[in-house]
Amino acid sequence: MATKAQSWLRINGISIGGDAEQEITGDQEVATPGISIAANQTNKEIDWAFTLANAKAYAICATQDCTVKTNSSSSPQETLTLKANQALVWRENDPSTMHFLSNDITQIFVTNTTALTIKFGHVVDITP
Repeated sequence: MATKAQSWLRINGISIGGDAEQEITGDQEVATPGISIAANQTNKEIDWAFTLANAKAYAICATQDCTVKTNSSSSPQETLTLKANQALVWRENDPSTMHFLSNDITQIFVTNTTALTIKFGHVVDITP
């Protein structure tokens, strides 16, 4: 399997980073088509599980601002603040400091005020 990823920034009409695609391959590719979450949810539990050490790429994005906790709603591994339609993305060859997850995850917990759709996914290589 292969996933394509691009990274670029446009400032004053100038593209920085180009249009080159990076091909990412792994044994398993998982992506949600979009999970709808009603307004005013507190710690809405959603399953999303993978082993970070096996990750080749992962990403998450919501259509509205929200807070996402990983692994636990009371003692989260991470608390991510997502802005509407601004994806968090990590892929192999990115610096390790760009990881927005610090360890394996099993589920996420979403808190929001406005109804939204959240998408997330990962590419892993379970037999490196």
